[in-house]
Amino acid sequence: MDKHEYHIEGRITPAVFRSFSIYDVLVRRRRWKGPALFALIMCAFAAACFAMRSIRQGAVMLSTVLLTIGLVLPIWYILAFFLSIRAQSKQLKLSTAPLAYTLDLADAGMRVTVRENHVDYTWDSIYLAVRLKACTALYVSDNQAYLLPDPNEGSGPMWAFICTHVPEAKRKDRRGSNT
Repeated sequence: MDKHEYHIEGRITPAVFRSFSIYDVLVRRRRWKGPALFALIMCAFAAACFAMRSIRQGAVMLSTVLLTIGLVLPIWYILAFFLSIRAQSKQLKLSTAPLAYTLDLADAGMRVTVRENHVDYTWDSIYLAVRLKACTALYVSDNQAYLLPDPNEGSGPMWAFICTHVPEAKRKDRRGSNT
């Protein structure tokens, strides 16, 4: 059997950081549900107040206020999230694509090198592998992931290599086919 090895420099660009952050926070952690539920409840209250417009004076104004609050605050939450991604990207100076770490993927496992420190992970210890549009994320725990920028968007020899080592239950392909 052929031995495959990949040496990847973890250079995080703003596009990679944005793609990963949107996936991690909004999709994987489902942080969009709170604002959506708030908007739904406030819209329901606004509809109930509007239904009482012929019974109570000021019901239309109250329903307008509730509807405005119910829509503006969730929109502000999402906007603040995207602005924080941009601010973090600038704070971390990602526009220069600094070297964050290097990853060595081999049949035996994954080695992460940060400055002079090495950490080895076996393929069994990988929490989740996710293929995104701009990168591949290898989660080693629920809160820690290593990003592998994908220079060949759409092409997947490295993803195929990961798929041979990570069980199907622990991987997701957000681009398309889950080979």
